[in-house]
Amino acid sequence: MSKYIRNRLCIPIQGFNRAIIYDLIRNDYFFISNEIFSLINSSGIIKFENEFESTDWIDFLLSEEILFKIENDIELNNFPEVDRQFQTPFLISDVIIHDNIEVSLFSELFGKIDVRNISIIVKHYDKTRINYIIKNISKLEVDSIHLILIEENRDYSPSDFRNLVKFNQVFAILLFNSSYSNYTNNNSEFFKIIEYSNSFTEYSANVYKNKLSINFDHFFEAYNYHNYFNKKIYIDNLGNIKNGLNSYDIFGNILKISKDNFINIIQSNNFQKKWSIKKKNTLICKDCEFRYMCVDPRDVKLNENSNLWFHEYECNYNPFISKWKGEQGYSNLSDSGILVTEKSFEIDKKVLKKKLARLWSK
Repeated sequence: MSKYIRNRLCIPIQGFNRAIIYDLIRNDYFFISNEIFSLINSSGIIKFENEFESTDWIDFLLSEEILFKIENDIELNNFPEVDRQFQTPFLISDVIIHDNIEVSLFSELFGKIDVRNISIIVKHYDKTRINYIIKNISKLEVDSIHLILIEENRDYSPSDFRNLVKFNQVFAILLFNSSYSNYTNNNSEFFKIIEYSNSFTEYSANVYKNKLSINFDHFFEAYNYHNYFNKKIYIDNLGNIKNGLNSYDIFGNILKISKDNFINIIQSNNFQKKWSIKKKNTLICKDCEFRYMCVDPRDVKLNENSNLWFHEYECNYNPFISKWKGEQGYSNLSDSGILVTEKSFEIDKKVLKKKLARLWSK
């Protein structure tokens, strides 16, 4: 019987209906059955009891360098386990603000805080105003700046952003339901310009297939923390301090507190409570094979019955039937036999079994 070892940077993750191999080397993923998952989810020697029946899978896994064939057990020493801990030097990694913010006040609050990225939500793009904001923010200890332009049905051109080229921290400009006409290709070498067909309100409220991302930092942060809330701050257009765009809780207002109070707030256990919520402790998410490649912006509440976290409104993906909203055969959780509320979590196995049989039985 042949012996195999799994590539340590190709990590299998099980979902309810199927599994995924996260390829952290090539930032890619591969769907596999839960049966294959059970065979390769091992840090030791892997054997296939019925190699003839598994030939196609073995050939695929070998060709993608997910498995390696070995001659003797001692070769296992050449494949040490990967440390799945996640650390970052930032107290706050990401800050989201609005363009109506008082820049001098913001600069005072974040003057001595190293921040990886600051995203600015811009309601109406005005070159002079944005130039002023970025000029001041770029003086802070910040690695990158994203501009989120939420004004819809507007056609932008290179001249709109030419004045931003001098700011090295500007990394990307995101356009929602608007267009960018770049006939001269002037700005593309300095920062990314990304167009989205839906509105920012719609895009920022849920998970979408085009928001899935695989890389080392993303995987290990999601494995250990809630990667939407962890080390993030959202300051809304009224100055309220929140964990995220869709968060219920307000922890203070930057217009009414001192810098010391602001630091105390963001360092408090109350503010950081949701940072450490893991997907494996969140209903529905814990059964989703995409859980370590998505950034879920929905707020969470505690389910009293299971003592696990849950979301009040559904994700666009149903992991129990492996279908995205809009795909043929999609149905919501309720129609799939799944009920989740603040006080209960139930699966009607008969309903779900019939649904899966109609969708996936050959």
